[in-house]
Amino acid sequence: EDIKTELYTIYDKNVKYWPENTEDLYLDTKYGKVHILVCGKKENPPLMMIHAASMGAHSWAENLAPLLEHYRIYSFDNIGEGNKSELSDIEIYPKDGKELADLYASLADKLG
Repeated sequence: EDIKTELYTIYDKNVKYWPENTEDLYLDTKYGKVHILVCGKKENPPLMMIHAASMGAHSWAENLAPLLEHYRIYSFDNIGEGNKSELSDIEIYPKDGKELADLYASLADKLG
């Protein structure tokens, strides 16, 4: 639990580079809870951002400025990596590209 607290502290320090009105959203999936950083005007079209391996949703901070005017940004924490998404069972996770694509398609459906 101490490691998890330390990880979240580091994560939250990096989120400070995001806009003030950034929301934390959690969606339930068959693998567990997926954490999403959300910002931008609600009336703008959605833009899903998926980070590189072993990073976090916060890693897109430097890319936000030119996008915020045009998009509502949904930046996902990949489930099963060192971030705020959490697997329900460490043995059950997306095991190939199709399962991962299906996960993100289901998340997009849940977001509307």
